[in-house]
Amino acid sequence: MKRIGLVVGVIIVFSGIKAQESSDYGVFLGMNQQHVFSILPIPLPGTVVPAVGAFYRYNLNPRYSLRAGGNYALAPAGGLSGLDLHALFEFNFLPLDPRRETPKVSTFVATGVAYYNPDASAFPVSIPFILGAKFRLAENLGASAEWSLRKKVGSGIPVGSFILPSNWYSFAGITLHYKVEKKCKDCPYYENTKKKKK
Repeated sequence: MKRIGLVVGVIIVFSGIKAQESSDYGVFLGMNQQHVFSILPIPLPGTVVPAVGAFYRYNLNPRYSLRAGGNYALAPAGGLSGLDLHALFEFNFLPLDPRRETPKVSTFVATGVAYYNPDASAFPVSIPFILGAKFRLAENLGASAEWSLRKKVGSGIPVGSFILPSNWYSFAGITLHYKVEKKCKDCPYYENTKKKKK
């Protein structure tokens, strides 16, 4: 219970931060799967299900950001479903800033902590490892494609009378996000660095 409280507390703190430069509100659409062996994305039969989610991202600068959100696996009746709440630190390999002449595409990585609660799970905490690419579609609209590998803390996860043989599960899909920016004409972060044509 202490670990659950810690994760939820971190998510609440992240979500309560007021945007000083920019923040994103987004949704996730994809799939969730339980792995048969280790980190290999070989799904356990019957465990690949659609997943949806939502997140809040606070951008510290064009490269670094904090992200908090939740994903939910939409299992069919009688199948394995699960809620995944996560708090992440993201790093963009290229700066993404809609107010500057920066690239419109960047790969990124992220890690942090997650609370995962499939049916009858005895080990709800996991560590996420995320790889992806972000795309700036418009000044305030973006998208990303990402694969998120999660390492469960503990051994096989019991689900009713069945035990999943692997400590790993993953989410894969796309996100769409809308950027909310602070309006500040004097802030260097928002200066447009485009050179005026003579």
